[in-house]
Amino acid sequence: MNVAEPVGAAESQEEAAVIGPSPDGAAASSPISEGPPVRARPQVIGGEEVWPERWGMTTQQIADLLVLLKHEEGWDSDYNVYAMVTNYIIPWTRGTGVGYALSVNAAEPKEVTLMVSHAWGENAEAFLEALLRSSAKDDVLFVCSLSIYQPEDGVGPTIMEQIGSDPMESPFRRVLEHIKARGVAAGCRWRPGGMKWLPQAFLLL
Repeated sequence: MNVAEPVGAAESQEEAAVIGPSPDGAAASSPISEGPPVRARPQVIGGEEVWPERWGMTTQQIADLLVLLKHEEGWDSDYNVYAMVTNYIIPWTRGTGVGYALSVNAAEPKEVTLMVSHAWGENAEAFLEALLRSSAKDDVLFVCSLSIYQPEDGVGPTIMEQIGSDPMESPFRRVLEHIKARGVAAGCRWRPGGMKWLPQAFLLL
């Protein structure tokens, strides 16, 4: 699990390429370079377009999710992130058209201050606990598995439609640019060249 803050970006191109789950728990990729171009789309709630910069969750909401999962019937502490999304996040969000993060913040979408990249095969409880250890109380996190609308049910945008064909339009790029702009406005310094790998990373998908 890697966290991107105003001073840097994700640790590797491979981690940045994580989009959605696959049955074996490994990162799944989308053929962004194949077929006609797809423009990135927002999630929509109450008729309002909400772009990735506001697909965030507070650390308290991450803590609440962890408690909720542990009390859910059938929950297994050995579940990985793929199992968490397949067995819980997708059923909870199916038919809403918005990711889990936006579903719990429908009245007031949260502006992201921290971007997280992660593996789908890692233990879900350990992952959520790591997020809590690695973030501050006022952080708002973009977490791929929780921010992207996962069901692929035709109600909301598909994963591909949320990612888009152009790496410059991807939610990951948009979120990092947003974090960078916030940092610059606050007088923070961005690591030189910290985002130059993003276009190449998304060519891997």
